[in-house]
Amino acid sequence: MNDSFNVRPRGHRRSVAVLMVIFMLISVALPTYAMDGSIKSSSMLGSAALVSPKIAAGVGCHSLALKQDGTVWGWGDNSFGQLGDGTKTNRSTPVQAKALTNVTAIAAGDAHSLARKSDGTVWAWGGNGFGQLGDGTTTN
Repeated sequence: MNDSFNVRPRGHRRSVAVLMVIFMLISVALPTYAMDGSIKSSSMLGSAALVSPKIAAGVGCHSLALKQDGTVWGWGDNSFGQLGDGTKTNRSTPVQAKALTNVTAIAAGDAHSLARKSDGTVWAWGGNGFGQLGDGTTTN
């Protein structure tokens, strides 16, 4: 009889324990997030915390969040202005995308960002080297 299916590799329990510790550390490091992914509170985004955020992570190094009030917030790489704050300064905390309200959906590309407003218009900003902003040019 072959018992090879019942053999566990050495260190199996240790590996499980290490994974559990990593999970616990992550849980402690991010105490503001609920199990369903919503943010219970966030001092970075001000007093109006995200309750059911919509978040988009770019292929590059920036992220976007859509607050319930229809504003867009971004952080990370801003080399091409993909955060929408009017600068090219990288941000380690969220900044609000200027002149963008009533947003219902967001998406983040490699170095560009997109938002759909409640009136159905789509807004794009950031890197445009391959025409990804859809404005007929390749100008950032």
